[in-house]
Amino acid sequence: MMEWIIKEFWLVILVYCMCFLLVFLAIIGDLISGVRKAIKAGKDRLSVGYRRTIDKLCKYYNSLFSVSIVDCFLMMIVYVFQTKGWLASFPVFPIATVLMGGYLAFVEVRSVFEKLEDKDRALIELRYYSGMTQVQTAVEEV
Repeated sequence: MMEWIIKEFWLVILVYCMCFLLVFLAIIGDLISGVRKAIKAGKDRLSVGYRRTIDKLCKYYNSLFSVSIVDCFLMMIVYVFQTKGWLASFPVFPIATVLMGGYLAFVEVRSVFEKLEDKDRALIELRYYSGMTQVQTAVEEV
């Protein structure tokens, strides 16, 4: 059974591995870049930042794994249609996983090239606006 899957879908398995590896390397690159920027700015490297990287890794891999499962179902449907002769020629390829992996890697590469001050400003704005929504919901409840 396993030999048949590897024989039929070796390219798909290789693409899946490359997507997951690409996202992992992008996150590691962002981590290294963040540590270097913090050292250069003279800021402390706290466990909160490392924890944020692990959370990001988990979120990215959860989303990538979910898209991979959907892709597997779609590829199996296409494969069955091709073996029955209902579908002439359509590539059995994990398109959604490649797009999601590329997008996540793009986000991480953008993060590497952002300046530390821009990230701090965005974090302050995020905290301000999330605080404002909490105040608004408290006012609305009253």
